[in-house]
Amino acid sequence: TDLMKKMVAHAMQVGDVTKEEVESAGLQLNTFSDADMAIASYDELIDRLRSNTGDELRSAVEAQYDRMDMRFLERLNDRMQSDTANKDSLAALNSCIQETMSSRIQRASTTLQTILKAGDPAQMKKEMMI
Repeated sequence: TDLMKKMVAHAMQVGDVTKEEVESAGLQLNTFSDADMAIASYDELIDRLRSNTGDELRSAVEAQYDRMDMRFLERLNDRMQSDTANKDSLAALNSCIQETMSSRIQRASTTLQTILKAGDPAQMKKEMMI
């Protein structure tokens, strides 16, 4: 279990047990940190998305948009700087994400303006239901 792994990892960290003792007991510890797992998850999503082009890319970005937080965008930027072999597809992905972000912000702004122009709270609520 995760708790047991954390306990054993802590015991190793403070020197109560050695890695060899843990391995000889048949235990395996997850050697990846949460940050490593997040990077691997972001990389997997980036690779899946950049394999698309055109309308497929736009659809894929829209479908996965909620997974694209600031750390995802930072990882994409890091990859754009370091992965010269795939720089064009990474740049296309970044551009598509920025277009999607801009479009969503524009739609939200228009919706908010419509709601606020409705006047009284009952009319505003009615506009939000539409």
